[in-house]
Amino acid sequence: MQDVDVFTDVKARDGKRGQYDGCYGRWTIAWTIVVRLPLLVLVVLPVALISSALRKTCCCLTADDNAEILPEDEWNSGDHDEHGDGGSGDLEAAKGVLPLEQRKFDVVFLGASGFTGRLAVRYMAAQYANSVKWALAGRSIGKLEQLRAELAAEFDPELAKLQILIVNVTDDNSLAAMCSQTRVVATSVGPFAKYGTPVVRQCVAHGCAMVDTTGEAAWVRECTRQYYRAAQASGARIVNFCGHDCIPADLCVMQVFETLVDVNPNEMLARVELFDDGRGQISGGTLETVFYHQNTYRPPQASFNPLDLERDGSRSDFRIESFTRLKPGYSATHDSWYAWFYLSAVNMACVRRSNVIKHYGAHLEYKEQLVLPSLAAAIAWVINNALLAFFLFHPFWRAVASKLGMLPVAGKGPSEAEMDKGYYVQHGHGFGDMGSRVSVQMYFPTDTLYRLTAQMFVESALCFALEGAELEDEGGFFTPASCLGPVLRNRLLEAGICEIETKIDAVADVDFDVVDDFDNYKATAYMA
Repeated sequence: MQDVDVFTDVKARDGKRGQYDGCYGRWTIAWTIVVRLPLLVLVVLPVALISSALRKTCCCLTADDNAEILPEDEWNSGDHDEHGDGGSGDLEAAKGVLPLEQRKFDVVFLGASGFTGRLAVRYMAAQYANSVKWALAGRSIGKLEQLRAELAAEFDPELAKLQILIVNVTDDNSLAAMCSQTRVVATSVGPFAKYGTPVVRQCVAHGCAMVDTTGEAAWVRECTRQYYRAAQASGARIVNFCGHDCIPADLCVMQVFETLVDVNPNEMLARVELFDDGRGQISGGTLETVFYHQNTYRPPQASFNPLDLERDGSRSDFRIESFTRLKPGYSATHDSWYAWFYLSAVNMACVRRSNVIKHYGAHLEYKEQLVLPSLAAAIAWVINNALLAFFLFHPFWRAVASKLGMLPVAGKGPSEAEMDKGYYVQHGHGFGDMGSRVSVQMYFPTDTLYRLTAQMFVESALCFALEGAELEDEGGFFTPASCLGPVLRNRLLEAGICEIETKIDAVADVDFDVVDDFDNYKATAYMA
């Protein structure tokens, strides 16, 4: 991490190219406007409208009932466990469990044979094979044994002795047996709204830490509602969003705040604007999660957002408000064109929780957009994503896409070659409530959707396993920034997973009596 006057052009340095960059990007824009726009207007949209009308006429579809609204006094109550999870804020701690320091494993990877899980344990084997006591867990003994053999052959013969735990997330006994033996559960079994709640429940009951790769904010809210008090009582630290959703955004906002406080210790963050630029392809598991939330998952709605819970269970006074734009535009702050970014809502949910715990700003304005090189690129992005939305969410066109093999199936994802082309650049611009302005650039040099998600996920688990004394020691539900914070950031930097640069854009009037070293402060603050 370094302070700079001008951010490094990391894409040019590493030869990275986005979908709309360069000659290929201009060709994509032209193809989109000449071919895909007529296809959308003349074929996809009319067929979708006709299909929807026929379905309503023939099937007499009715709207779903509104979700149940839970009053504050029924939070953490088992009376509303409508999904059959048996969860309750009054969940009793498991009896006879060993203290964390006496448990057999430091980390157990649940879902190790899945697409993201396999990437995670391969990274673990390559970098930390003998650094901690770890094990593989999942429901298929055959797949896990094959994976273990591959790890031993490719990385270290000693990994042939790696223990395997047979765990089915629908079987509380197998989950309890796993959680009772480990300090940390690292789970990549999704959709989390479908399979994740029993894992959370057993981690809470057994007082062990948990990290996951979820980007399912609605599920995180519901788990927080059900198990927040129980996690505090047992000491379990549940850290959600430990992948591409939402470590880059969460750590970027944390770094913006820390840089602002370095400039003026009395200043709070009033507004943060994130601008994202990247390349990647989604997996079948991601699509399965999207479809599950679209068609099935209907959690009850609490009277206020559980992500706003303070440590004592009261509602926080720290607020966050979205200023993200759905339509394309131009940003003077970032000097670029932009469009709507598909992860902006879940990233804001994560930052919302971090703000409640870390107190960035009492009323924080949040904006996150996707960076595009031109207005034409922004228009092409809208057209392409409108087509994608029809193929993903409209029943007729989704059936067509599935029939033609256009959609990846669960367990499958982008190739190694495609992930090599991936990258992710996150720019954060912070505005202090006294007028200071700072900027942060975070760069991830390869695919973040899966490859670096797996690596960030592993490093999150190892924060507990190797540097637990430096972390938040109270139980509860956390985000990467609010629990793992600088420890995780430093691990990512040391592992070469990301690069971070910070820049001071403007400095407000400061009461220098609160600054320890005025000369050093002045030299740093005015370098921009």
